[in-house]
Amino acid sequence: MDIELVVDDTTLHGALDDTAAGRDFASLPLTLTVTDFHATEKISDLPRRLHRGHT
Repeated sequence: MDIELVVDDTTLHGALDDTAAGRDFASLPLTLTVTDFHATEKISDLPRRLHRGHT
């Protein structure tokens, strides 16, 4: 499943696995604010939990 991420003026393309969690994530229209985590990665909370069941 293809996805598109827009960061400022840059558009990134990616793919999600066709799983319950992947489909659930793709169904969310998201605008996230990310924060620095230990100077090694960026993190953000989702507006709700993702489905974790089997496909």
